[in-house]
Amino acid sequence: MYWKICKNYGIKCSEKWYQETPDSVRISNCGKFEIWWDRKVETPKPLEANRPDVVLIDQEKKHWTMIDFSVPNDANVEKKELEKIEKYTPLAHEIRKMNHVSVRTVPLVVGALGVVSNNLEKGLQELGIGYAQTCMQKTAIIGTTTILKKFLSS
Repeated sequence: MYWKICKNYGIKCSEKWYQETPDSVRISNCGKFEIWWDRKVETPKPLEANRPDVVLIDQEKKHWTMIDFSVPNDANVEKKELEKIEKYTPLAHEIRKMNHVSVRTVPLVVGALGVVSNNLEKGLQELGIGYAQTCMQKTAIIGTTTILKKFLSS
């Protein structure tokens, strides 16, 4: 997802997704976009949840998008989406106050066996990478298979 977001926003990245190693901060060539990977957002008020997986900053529109990933049990997909939004609501509020920007939290949640909610496609379209759902589902299933193989062989 990091690689797809970089590609979509003109941020330098490797030719192939599997060669990508995220940096803490990257800025687009035009300087309009900034992407943070697993970086703490400093706020005056101490917060428990202050490190979303990805933060995408649009300097021109003065908009921050916090993106957080999860691969829960299929039955918990919608619950996990709500948890992610609630978890980062205090951080979004602090960012708005500090930087005078709009903030949105986009939870990208795919069940361990590929189940998704209707919100996933909407979130991906908002990020400009609407074609990524199938890739995310395949990745979740491959990860689940890997875990099962390790568990069953021990």
